[in-house]
Amino acid sequence: MSRLRPRALRVPRRVRAPRAAVRAPDRWVEAEDGVRLAAWVQEPAAPAPEPVTVVLVHGWTLAAAAWDRAVAELTRARPQVRVVRYDQRGHGASDASSAASSVASFVAGPRGGDAAASIGRLGDDLAAVVRALAPHGPLVLGGHSMGGMAVLSAAGRHRDLLGPRTRGVLLCSTSAGGLSPAGRPLVPFMAALARLPEGLPVPRAPRLLTQRTNYGPGVDPALVTATSRAMGPVSGRSTGAWFAALMAHDETAALPALAASGVRVRVLVGDADRLTPHQHAEALAAALPEAVLSVVPGAGHMLLVERPDVVAGALEALLAP
Repeated sequence: MSRLRPRALRVPRRVRAPRAAVRAPDRWVEAEDGVRLAAWVQEPAAPAPEPVTVVLVHGWTLAAAAWDRAVAELTRARPQVRVVRYDQRGHGASDASSAASSVASFVAGPRGGDAAASIGRLGDDLAAVVRALAPHGPLVLGGHSMGGMAVLSAAGRHRDLLGPRTRGVLLCSTSAGGLSPAGRPLVPFMAALARLPEGLPVPRAPRLLTQRTNYGPGVDPALVTATSRAMGPVSGRSTGAWFAALMAHDETAALPALAASGVRVRVLVGDADRLTPHQHAEALAAALPEAVLSVVPGAGHMLLVERPDVVAGALEALLAP
């Protein structure tokens, strides 16, 4: 396990945080159940005979734009890389699932399984994106928070993603399960959100609450504001339904397959992460003996925004054959 050196987290005060701007998707990918996923493909800026495609998956209530800072760092250092990002179902520009029944199943106790709002469904979506937008050539998969859970699910449900062409997996600020004890106080509120009409947006949490919950103590407030605006509005129903999926998810069964595959794994976490604390990252590393675990001092759950250099560096390390 490595501990990276802290760095001041600042953005220029003279730059106003931009208002949310919806970027038109480059491509649409149809999931197995017909849900359309909005995707963006960034082709290499430098010639490459067989570029590595890095497929990145964002977290709960976020969007593909959450990766902007890390992708900028990565492509500046490695202009020959190809990057695919997409909005997960119910997030950003992608279609929302019509079923929020996993909320009720979580309150009752059983795992959500393959209901529309389940981590298993997100793993299937990732496999569909890879098949559509990165069917050939070297591959690196990266997931942040709920996106990391989607990567783990895909690894267990779609073993072809662990084949020889996959050079590495990045698991950033994520967990294989066991989140429900910490999240249980929010269950009634999130269940109420999940009963709202589909598409009805709800205000994002105030900046001070977001900053305290999602970020490390040294983050610049302007960066928090800019990131929240870049994500755009979020549906109350999707917020509640996918919260239930997070609480119910358990991808520990996928870990042996990933460990046995020989695919390189990097695990990143901030030591100030309140949502998926470092114990979850350490459990991942313990189940994946060859994984490299890095704990970033002073960083919170939004590690890909706070320390894009660290996230890009971890992805770079996975690019080599």
